[in-house]
Amino acid sequence: MFDKYLARIRLQHDRAANELLDVHWAITGYGDHDPRMLQLLNEKDSFRRWRTVELCFDEERTPWYQESNYPNLTFPNLESLEVISRCLHPVMGVIDRTTTSKLQSIRMDAKDLSPYAVDRYCQNMVNHVSHYSVRVYIYTAMPPNVTSVVAAGAKIAHSNNVKAYRLLDCSFQTVTLLHLTKLTVINMINVENSCAVSLPALRDLDCMIVTLRGSATFDTPILEKLRLSYGRDMAAKMVIGGMRLYRDATDQDRMSRDCLYIPLTRGELIIDTDWEIKKLIKFLEWSPYAQRISLSMRDGNDVRELLSYFLERQYPREGSGITELKIRGPYESHDLKSMTGLAKKVVARQKEELGVTMVVYGYVWDKDRSYAPLV
Repeated sequence: MFDKYLARIRLQHDRAANELLDVHWAITGYGDHDPRMLQLLNEKDSFRRWRTVELCFDEERTPWYQESNYPNLTFPNLESLEVISRCLHPVMGVIDRTTTSKLQSIRMDAKDLSPYAVDRYCQNMVNHVSHYSVRVYIYTAMPPNVTSVVAAGAKIAHSNNVKAYRLLDCSFQTVTLLHLTKLTVINMINVENSCAVSLPALRDLDCMIVTLRGSATFDTPILEKLRLSYGRDMAAKMVIGGMRLYRDATDQDRMSRDCLYIPLTRGELIIDTDWEIKKLIKFLEWSPYAQRISLSMRDGNDVRELLSYFLERQYPREGSGITELKIRGPYESHDLKSMTGLAKKVVARQKEELGVTMVVYGYVWDKDRSYAPLV
């Protein structure tokens, strides 16, 4: 059976002539299958024609091979590498040494890897790619060619050219990131004690919350979209419930304690977590320039209290009008109808005060599960 498979691979190589190849390569560690496959690929001088490759290593068997037996084991045309396994095969060392600046993307979608193993097998490749995705915590500085990072977490202490991070956890030391425009962190962002973080180009921030220690600061002067979500860290949720919320990162009242800090946005504000209503209203008071707001509420009473706040609040600044307000909560359809009258008053007052038209939406659970305009 395996002989027929090898014959099919040989035929496919002959038909492909000198075209670059997109390859799925499974290294199993069973019997002599892997050495025989390597011999065929080496004979056909296949490796140098690989453009993209998805490598799958058996989780329990790591096959031994003698690199000197395969002189054509080199990957100069590789543009994209994806690794799916629980371990890293020694062939990764050859890939790392023989790739060139053509390599644009690495994705190490492997479980139970250590940062040391990833650094060992990617030390050359990481200096070529623009996209770097690994399921480990990153402690090292990113080289200037990397512009997109996906990782289990990162401790960011050095300036770099990264434009977008997607992380599970994130901590900052003092740093200025001139190129970062999008930061997504599933759990909390932690700014270490007395550190100053400056993100002058950041426009899109998605996280659970930002925590500051001591006199730490977190500066995002042109933020356009802020999304605060539930995250996956249950312990963090408990911590958030007991910490004070601050709008001023330099407030003397909080210098000696850890605190919650939320950057302000002039564009879109999404709070996808059911905060206690007083804390939510306090933050809305600190966010007068948000134009599109989406909120998750605990119950119908909180929704009515929220609408009452918008009805009674002061409008001290020009251009602080809300164009879109979306409210999502565990309310029933009849609750939506009871909110319509109050929502109409909110819309009418803002129109009178600022001349800005607001549309208020409620979430309909029992039909299409979508937002429907209340006004």
